[in-house]
Amino acid sequence: MAIEQNMVDVNFPYWRVVDEKHPVVKKLNLDGNQIKRRRVDEGISH
Repeated sequence: MAIEQNMVDVNFPYWRVVDEKHPVVKKLNLDGNQIKRRRVDEGISH
């Protein structure tokens, strides 16, 4: 999956399409807090 392969690449902003509460966050071992921080930094609301 593209997110798994590129999750450390800042040029692949998966946090714009994946909410920190989405089940895929746990499945892919993503950091929900990091997603939330980046969404807040970019002004993306829930």
